[in-house]
Amino acid sequence: MQRFLGKRVLVTGSGRGIGAAIARRFALEGARVHLTARGKEELNATCEELRTLTSEVRASALDLTEAQAALELAAGSSGVTSARWVQTGRPHWTSVGEPN
Repeated sequence: MQRFLGKRVLVTGSGRGIGAAIARRFALEGARVHLTARGKEELNATCEELRTLTSEVRASALDLTEAQAALELAAGSSGVTSARWVQTGRPHWTSVGEPN
């Protein structure tokens, strides 16, 4: 069954472990998968694996604890940038990413 056929998903930390497993499952379920991770080599390996399951895979090696990287990803993935997101600013965004 392809429960996510035609849907777009963004999976952070998808270079390995749980993130890669989640991305793999979405791909098997028909989703268009966008992978993100800090480790470029692991991310590329996951991306190549998923391309054997679906051609609908994109990857971005970036650090989402950086506000600018997160903003660029959001704008590039959705085509829409929330005014609230833009106004959040670096101090708040950095505190959001600190637990990771």
